[in-house]
Amino acid sequence: MTPDDALSAYSKFELNRLIESGANFTVATEHIPTSVMEILKDIHFKMPII
Repeated sequence: MTPDDALSAYSKFELNRLIESGANFTVATEHIPTSVMEILKDIHFKMPII
């Protein structure tokens, strides 16, 4: 993550590439879902975020 709590364009691209190639990727956090979803809105999850 960047200092302003965002994912870089490169990180988004690579995460999506890994997910599309079959990697199982999810996120577990204690933060409220709305704040996390704003940061991760461009990631194409196939697994639940918990």
